[in-house]
Parts: sequence; structure tokens; C-alpha cells
Amino acid sequence: MSAKPRVATTSLAGCFGCHMSLLDIDERILALAELVDFDKSPIDDFKEIQEHCAIGLIEGGCCNEENVHVLRDFRKQCDILISVGDCATMGGIPAMRNFVPLEECLREAYVDGPTVYNPSGEIPVSEDIPLLLDRVYPAHEVVKIDYHLPGCPPSADTDREVQVSTTTTRKVVIEPVTRVEGHGKVTILLDEAGQVERARLHIVEFRGFERFIQGRPFWEMPVAVQRLCGICPVSHHLAAAKAMDRIVGGENLTPTAEKMRRLMHYGQMFQSHSLHFFHLASPDLLFGFGADAAVRNVIAVAGQFPELGRQGILMRKYGQEIIRMTAGKKIHGTGAIPGGINKNLSIAERDELLADLEQMKMWARAAVKIARDYTVDNLEMALGFGSFGSNHMSIVRADGAMDLYDGGLRAITADGDTIFDHVDNQAYADYIAEEVKPWTYMKFPFIRSMGPEDGWYRVGPLARVNACDFIDTPEAEAARVEFMAVTNGKPNNVTLAYHWTRMIETLHAIEKIEELLHDPDLQGDDLVVKGERRNETVGIIEAPRGTLFHHYIVDDNDQVVMANLIVSTTSNNEPMNRAVEGVAKKYLSGREITEGLLNHVEVAIRAYDPCLSCATHALGQMPLVVDLQDASGALVDRKKRG
Repeated sequence: MSAKPRVATTSLAGCFGCHMSLLDIDERILALAELVDFDKSPIDDFKEIQEHCAIGLIEGGCCNEENVHVLRDFRKQCDILISVGDCATMGGIPAMRNFVPLEECLREAYVDGPTVYNPSGEIPVSEDIPLLLDRVYPAHEVVKIDYHLPGCPPSADTDREVQVSTTTTRKVVIEPVTRVEGHGKVTILLDEAGQVERARLHIVEFRGFERFIQGRPFWEMPVAVQRLCGICPVSHHLAAAKAMDRIVGGENLTPTAEKMRRLMHYGQMFQSHSLHFFHLASPDLLFGFGADAAVRNVIAVAGQFPELGRQGILMRKYGQEIIRMTAGKKIHGTGAIPGGINKNLSIAERDELLADLEQMKMWARAAVKIARDYTVDNLEMALGFGSFGSNHMSIVRADGAMDLYDGGLRAITADGDTIFDHVDNQAYADYIAEEVKPWTYMKFPFIRSMGPEDGWYRVGPLARVNACDFIDTPEAEAARVEFMAVTNGKPNNVTLAYHWTRMIETLHAIEKIEELLHDPDLQGDDLVVKGERRNETVGIIEAPRGTLFHHYIVDDNDQVVMANLIVSTTSNNEPMNRAVEGVAKKYLSGREITEGLLNHVEVAIRAYDPCLSCATHALGQMPLVVDLQDASGALVDRKKRG
């Protein structure tokens, strides 16, 4: 039994923003770890509650049967249960679904959307994805809640598993997948000889966001739609704002407005990439894929590598401070508005950020070296670890440079040949479609001209570094050149190389932040422009996890009548499934299934830094269940997290 009080946390139908707010206590989390032991939580690798807990923190309400099961288990296992954030206390933004029939939400997402490719008209339904509830319920309507902590999210200063089941074809389930954001599960089908026959990543949450925001005024979109995700809310905030710029005819922003938005965006990139690398990925890289689940977390990293742990915490803190100064708050800010921004950067704010800039640059350089050395030293393993040739897509600047805020769409093949280039964002639907499959709530985007079988592609840091011609900051460009030299200038298709490219982008972000902080336009007073009104609009941005599309139609009464969102992680759906199957076949076939081996599957998923909350327009932690099924489909073994 633990000598310290144990705390368990979970995210149900919520955006993970409340967990991000918990991390916003920054280095104080190390002091907290001296006082309590964390049990099951998205930030560690415990799939189920290990011991009875003193406190359980609940983010999000209940939108499906799995949420209800998890919540009831927390009530049983925790002395005190606390609802954290508006989604848990009253349903929040997810409860907007309660005003629209569930069937309408499903049809909008999987049948009627402008990029949907679904000839059969089939809506996802499978034993591998949980049944949706008729409505979204706040936590206290399902179990007794002892305390409520409201807020969206509550301020950080307010906040002071594996189980096994087995027949001839066996099915292993990893649920939930941890150290990623969102709800997911993996099923692995074994044949009679114990060889992996098939492996799938199932996304088990559904929100119906595109339908329930219809009828809302367009100016709400930059604030409302970012509630999809508490991990990268800035990306949704800016993509929606860029779309609404066109509605008000204000797409040609003032220099102050564009540069403030870019600063906000680079702050988001810096903090998100730091969060993933140091908090979520580093335990695998430092301790090994098969290490004990009890040490695969950021607290253990900080314990054994204190300087590295501190570095990761403070890099994320720096990015969060940039977001606070540009958006008004660290999570779910309001800085971008249709046609511009609502504040500039004061001299005092600028000087505060400049004070820590050199340290951040030094740490970013060191992070690139860590990721580079790991990839090069383990290249032979990485080449066979869920790697495969693929198409790559991102936006690029007119001159071919990497541009994370704006540009035209470019897609290339696995060998670097051009599929399309400098495509106008407003025409994205002529080039991209999304296939629907019955066993997951996440769709499968593909390039229309190539079809669903051959047209799937990767997005995110690996795709962006592969697709761009150069990076316009000197240190990141030198790192890119070294990266591309590994494959003799051809695209790099190594899945684990995502970590290296993610750190190259982190270095690029801090270099761009330095440029912007020395630009006097950030202190300008010309903040908003307007022009000719439009009714249809598309906003595209490179989110930390890849290209993000927001498409809206607004009627003459200023109400949204159509919304279509293709989220970054959705575009990586097919690549993640291929990585899962490749790793499962290599590491699980013919072996006894252990938690450490199952973590290899999660490592492959984690390389993409998926935000499954965004991808299904569902909010929360990514639980991973791995079901092992025998040849007849009967459940033989289950390893579960969540």
C-alpha cells in the first residue's frame, strides 16, 4: 500500500483542457509528486486504478457507455470524487448535442459532409466502439459527486492498466491508449498459429460538432470550436478565425494582427511539441519501450533525469505564457477575432518573454540533438518499427518554405514526386475526401485523384519537413538539411523520425518567436480590418499534429448553416493503423502478450502525437484497450488502460 495519498484522474467527454490546466502548475508538479502518488491518469501508463484512492478528479461528462463505466469505477475506487471543469459539472460544450437528434449529428459527420466518401451511406457501428448515449450527461447525474470545480478550464492556481482476458483466434485489446490525447482502442486478431492476422486502431468517441454548431452566429466560432481540444486550442481558434476573416472580408490582416496571431501560433507549437516530447514520448525513449509501466511517466523522468524534466516543464511553460499574452488566457483564449485581434503585446510583456529567450533557444537546440542522436543511434530498429512509404501533405509558403500559419497545399509521394502544389485553400474539397469505415468513429482522408487505396497520406512534423523546400530560420534549416541527408535528400518515411522533426520545428518556433519579439509591429494599435462580406469560407493552418481544415457556410442572418472540419490526426488515421499493424505483427506474433510488448504498439501511435479528441470531435484522454481475439472472433485476452 502507498504511504502517500493516491490521486487518480480521467478525462471523459471533455477536451483534456482541464488536465492541461493541471500541468500549468509547471514545476510545482514536482512538489506535488512529493505529497501524493498518481494512480491511473492520462499522464502515466496505468490502465486501471492500482489501489484505492483518496481523490478522483473527473474531467468531462458522459456521452457513451464507456464513459459511464469509467465514472462508476472511479466512484467505487475513490473516497472523494471531484468534477473538474464545466463539462463535468454541467455538460459544457459537448452537451450542445442534446439539442439535436443524435441521428442528425451522425449523418452530418458520416454521410452528408462535403468531403465525405461513403457510397454505402453506412454510419459506424461495431462491437469495438461503444454505444452512444441519447444525450450528454454531467457527472453528477450518473454518480454522486462530492465537490465541483467549475471553469473552462479551472485556473491552474485553483487546482492547488492492464487486465487480461483469452479462444483459437485470439483478440487482444489495448484500452485506453495512454500518454496521448483522446479515447482509443486497439484490437489485434491472432490466427490459430498465434500470428497477428490484423490489427486496428479504433477511435471510440463521437461528438457531432459539425451539426450542433449550426444555427450559432459566425463570430462565436473562434471561441466555441476550440473547445474540441484543450491540447491545441490555439490551432482551432486560429483556423476558425482565419475562416471568419473571409466572412467579414478581413483576410488581409494588419501587420500587427497577423504578427500577433503568428506569435500566438509559434507559442502553441513550442509548448505542444515540448509537452509531447518531454512529457509523453521521453519515458519510452529514456527507459525503453518495455520498461515497467510505473516508471513510464514524466514524474519518473524528472526523478532520474532532473535537469531534463525541469527543461521540459519550463519549455512548455514558456509557450503557455506566450499564449496567455496573445490570447488572454493559456487555454481557450479569445485573442483572435474575425478580421484581426483584440489586443497587442505590451512592452512589459515583450520584455518578460525576452528575458528567458536565450535559455529556451539553448534547450531547443539540445532537444534537437537528443532526438537526432536517438534516431541515428537506433536507425536500424526504427526502419523496421511501423515504417512504410507514404504520401505527405502540408501547406508551404509561395517560395516553398515551411510556413506553419499560412500558405498553399502541397502533396508529394513517398519518393518526393509532386502530386499537387500551391493549391488554393478555398479549393481543398476538390482535392481531399474522407472515407468512412464501420469500426471507428474517425474517418480516413485521402487524395481524391488517387482514390482511398493509394491516396492516403501523412501530415505533421515529418510531412512538413519532407514537403517543404527549406526552413527560413538558420538553425532549424541546418537541422533540416542534416535530417534530409539521412535519406539522401529523399522523403524520410521512418515513423519514429517524427520525434526528430518535431524538435526541428520546436527550434524553428523559438527562432520565429525571437524575430517577432524584436518587431515593433507587435505594439501597433491597428488591430482589425473588414471588407466585402462572404457566405462561404475555408481556414487552414498547420496545427502541431498536421494540417487543419475549417470550412463554414454562413447565411444572411450571420448563422452557421454548414461546418466541415478535417482535423490533423484524422489525416494520420491510415498511417497510424498501418503502424499499429506493422508493429503488432513484428513484436506480438507467436509471443506471450505482455504489457511491455503492448506498449510497443502504443509507441507507434504516440510517434504521431495523436489528438483523438480533435479527430473525432470528441474530447478527452486516449484510453487504449488492446483486445486479443481468436480465429472465431472470441475474446481471448484483454490488456486495458483507462
